[in-house]
Order: sequence, then structure tokens, then C-alpha cells
Amino acid sequence: MERKTIILLIVLCAVSLSAGFWIGKIYEKNLWQEKFDQVVQSELNWLKSQMESSYSFLSTEGFYRLSGTVSQKGDGYLAMKAQIAAEQYPLSPEENLESRDIRVSVDDETDIFRYVAGESPSAPPQKMPLTFADIASGDYLLIVSEGDVRGKEEITAREIQIISQ
Repeated sequence: MERKTIILLIVLCAVSLSAGFWIGKIYEKNLWQEKFDQVVQSELNWLKSQMESSYSFLSTEGFYRLSGTVSQKGDGYLAMKAQIAAEQYPLSPEENLESRDIRVSVDDETDIFRYVAGESPSAPPQKMPLTFADIASGDYLLIVSEGDVRGKEEITAREIQIISQ
């Protein structure tokens, strides 16, 4: 009987040590996972801050840019089917764009232009100034507004870049 008790105690100790080891591994994994998540989040925040400082259009203060096709041209305004960023991150085009009709007011202060190829392949593109008369229905435009474009049906354009005619 004494021998059975000793064997039983040894088996019980082995099972207890094994269970303690595996419980500790699971607990340690959760701790490291939390630490890993914190490191990843801090790296993402750093990357976002670098992107925002390098690319001003990613600023979280507001959305001032939109793109779209001109559907109608009137006296000092454009009606267009626009694509507007719904949020800055993630930068996935499928999830990030909101499409809607918007009216864009154009005044004398609006800078209208298009980029044309330089004289040689290595030369940078040249900015060619245009006028409101150069914009036609069906043109694809990139627009920078004077204010935040979210939730607005009408905006005033500060810059209009004609992409295609």
C-alpha cells in the first residue's frame, strides 16, 4: 500500500506540474499578446503622424479634397458626382470613399490648372493655368475646397485640377 501511495503522489505531482506549466504558458501568451498589440498600435500611430506631416491631405482636422466627374456646368458653379473620403484611415479605396452629388462654386480666386508633360521624359510635369471656360461636362476633376467637405451639398473651390477632358 505504501508503494501505491508513493506512485500515486508522484503521478499527482507530475500532473500538477504539467497543468501548472500549461496554465502559465497560456497566461504568459496573453501578456505578450497585449504587449505586442500595444507595440503595434504605437507603431501605427507613429506611422500615421509621419504620413500626416508628409501628406497634408491626410490631416484629421478636416477633409478638403474631393474628386469626380462634372455632370453640369452653370454660371460660376459646377454640379458633379463626387467621391469624398469618408475617413482618413484605413486608406482602402473601397471602404474609404463616399459618392454623392455636390455643387462646386467657382470664383475669381479659384486656381484652375492642369499638369502637362515636360519637354523631356526626365523633366517634371509643368502646371498649365486654365480658366473656367476650359472645364466641360464630363471632365474628371480634383478639387481642393476652402472648408471641410463632409456633409455639405455645396462648397467653394480653392483649386481645381483638370485630370481628363
